[in-house]
Amino acid sequence: MLTIAQQKTLQFIQRFIKKNGYAPTVAEIATGIDIKSRGVVHRYIQALVAEGLIELTPNHHRNIRLIEEKSSKKIPLTGQLSDNSLFEKISNNQTIDVMPWLIGENRFALKVEDDGMLEEGIMRGDLLVCEPRDKIKDEDMVVALIDGKNGVLKRYQLNKDQTITLLPLYSRLRPTVYEQHRLEILGVYVGLIRLEK
Repeated sequence: MLTIAQQKTLQFIQRFIKKNGYAPTVAEIATGIDIKSRGVVHRYIQALVAEGLIELTPNHHRNIRLIEEKSSKKIPLTGQLSDNSLFEKISNNQTIDVMPWLIGENRFALKVEDDGMLEEGIMRGDLLVCEPRDKIKDEDMVVALIDGKNGVLKRYQLNKDQTITLLPLYSRLRPTVYEQHRLEILGVYVGLIRLEK
């Protein structure tokens, strides 16, 4: 699984090739993802090669090539499960492509470090998949930065006076109202990855 930095590198390469019709250089990638070390960029590129997402053409200046067919990772859909524990097997060879869900444009992951969101089924160690959005709806679960420093995951509510209420995911906490200029909404929660230990 790619790290956030590796995903950012892949997304930059994809956008660059789509826009220009040729691959970026290591220096252009470094500038594009805002890091100074070309050695770090080389490591990110090698990670993408190892994942089968790009390949490098020897003896070429712009030597990165996307492997589009590798960007689809499908897993079988084998059945349906209901809340009364009935299992119905599906035998028509259906599959689900999980890569667009995990590696969508500009998506990022955050690791949960405490148990304050258990009421929402979110546990310590879970990875939250989020994405920036232009339009946010009431009740969306958002990652918000308060006063430029405190990051929280809360439910969003836009009030009639244009203030924003952040609704806690833990019932014992109270909602908090903020002026819009105090908040930066980094992204909307779209899903969860739980790696069993």
